[in-house]
Parts: sequence; structure tokens; C-alpha cells
Amino acid sequence: MNQLLRGLFAAAREPSATSFSACIGSDIVRFHFASADLAARHEPPFGHFSANGQPADLDVFCFTHPAAVAGWLQQNHLNTTPHKTFRLPPGIQYCSQEDGLFWLNHTDKTSFFWGNSPDAFEPYRSKPFSRLLYWHFENKGFRWCHGACVATETGAALIPNVGGAGKSTTAAAALLSGMDFLGDDYLLIEPERSLVFGMYSSLMLSEESIRLLRHFERSRQLEGSFLGNKNKFCHYLYPAFETQLKAVVPLQIILVPEIADGENSRIEPASKEEAMQAFVSSVQTAWLFGGDPAKALRGFYQLTQKTPVAKLLIGRDLKQVAELIKSLLA
Repeated sequence: MNQLLRGLFAAAREPSATSFSACIGSDIVRFHFASADLAARHEPPFGHFSANGQPADLDVFCFTHPAAVAGWLQQNHLNTTPHKTFRLPPGIQYCSQEDGLFWLNHTDKTSFFWGNSPDAFEPYRSKPFSRLLYWHFENKGFRWCHGACVATETGAALIPNVGGAGKSTTAAAALLSGMDFLGDDYLLIEPERSLVFGMYSSLMLSEESIRLLRHFERSRQLEGSFLGNKNKFCHYLYPAFETQLKAVVPLQIILVPEIADGENSRIEPASKEEAMQAFVSSVQTAWLFGGDPAKALRGFYQLTQKTPVAKLLIGRDLKQVAELIKSLLA
């Protein structure tokens, strides 16, 4: 490690620095920030999984420095192609972008995100450091799912699909109806044991979804802020919905979501092939994050073959959506 990185790591370990830990999946992840302000901007999605004071399985250091990332990579004879994941022996993965660098060392379980300014962190505030967490948990055998998940005391309904299919809106309706929430976008899956692990207690909703959700009495507890991405508002669910935020739940059913015309929602039969099609965006995420799409595909196939599937047609009456999911999990 060269002098620049040694200095950045030292700053993140200073007594004035701030850290917090969260229990994610099977591990304790400890995040280190050189400033309390930067930490405060990234802790909300993890607050419900607080694990401060426990030994960490992964350390994530977050710091800013104006030096050009591409220049630093060139000086160290590393590939400068942005948005592409590269591997180095022994056990290092890295990916650069125009104003930052993701780096993970699997051997010493240390990682970092180096941004040229605080603005480099902004696109990741609703789901912080997802690329680093993806690399870490894929290496441990988890599958990263692009989907939503809600649950009752009997089990979970996994709702995978591409963006715009109604995942977040469905998760919000279920949450406001009293169901448990594991996520609306990124989840960890353990196919062998059919377990779903929550990661982030943040919910991204469009203005149209927020309007439809106003029929729920608890909708005023959703306090959103616009983070400048995807034309959606981010709602941090902790602490308002603390008792409904779950860490891990056994999977009971896979629902393929689809926006329907009209007010009414309904459940229809779905084939295993349709369920696998709903996992295509999860396999694409594996490719985009520099993971192993073939492993992801095998994991979702294994999960789909042993899990009941159905199609969830989502009408404008979102209270119906929540009641339909509850009936399937009863």
C-alpha cells in the first residue's frame, strides 16, 4: 500500500473519526468515516441492524481525497477502465468510477471507498456501499437478489423483478398494513436453506406510489427526501418502523409482480419459467457488479425449483395487495 492510502487509512482510524457496525447477512460489518458528518449521512439504512462494539467480519473505510483515481491507478500499474471490476492476487477486487474507487481485500477483510469529494458518495446514500457488500457476500456463498421481500410470522414473500415492476410500492403497502419488511431493492439469499436476509431499511418511492399509499393510516410516518437519483424519494424506515424490520426470514413463496390496469389486484398462477425470468435483473446485477452471473443463475434456479410461485397483479388499490400477500402466507 503506498503512502497516500496509508495516510487515508490513518485518518479514518483517528480518535476524531467515526465508526458504526451493522449485522448484515451472517456478518458484522464495521464502517469507518473520517468525519461524523459523512457517517451520519450513511448510517440511517443500517440503524436497525446496529452491532456496535462487536468484532467485525469486514471493515469498510470511507474517505475523501482530491487526487485523481485514474492517476493513482496508473502510478500503481492498475487498469483504469471505469465501472469494470478487476481482480488481483491474492483476493483483491477493485472498480473505479470517474470520482471514486471501490477496493476489497478478501484476505484481510478490509475494504474502502475513496471519493474525490462528499458528492461521490451521494448516489449510494439509499443503499450504501452495495458493490463492496456484493463482493464480500458473494465470496461467502450468498446470492444477491434485486427484489423486495415482506413477511409475516409464518414466512416471507420474495418479489423479484426489474425496476418499475412494482416491487417497492408493494413492499410499502405491505409495511403500512403491518407486515414485516426485509427490503425493497437489494437482498441476500441463501438458496440451500431458503433464507432471505434483509440489508437496508430504506425504501425508494415515486410520487405516484406515494399518492396511492396515502390511503394507509400510517403513511404519514413515511418521511421521504429526494437524493437526486431515479426520480424517487428515499424513505428511511428506522426508527419509525423498527419492530417490522427483520434480519432474516425463511422463504415461503416467490411472487412475480406485474402492474395491472384498474383498481383491483389479484393473484394468478405463474410458472417456474416466469419466476426465473423475474430473476433476470438479479443475474444482470451480478454481471454489473463484477460477480459471477453463472453462480447467481444456479442459486436462483435452485431456489425457484423448491419454492411455490405465483403472479401478483398490482392494481391501484394497494390495500388489496397487502391483504392478498397475507392470505398467501397464512
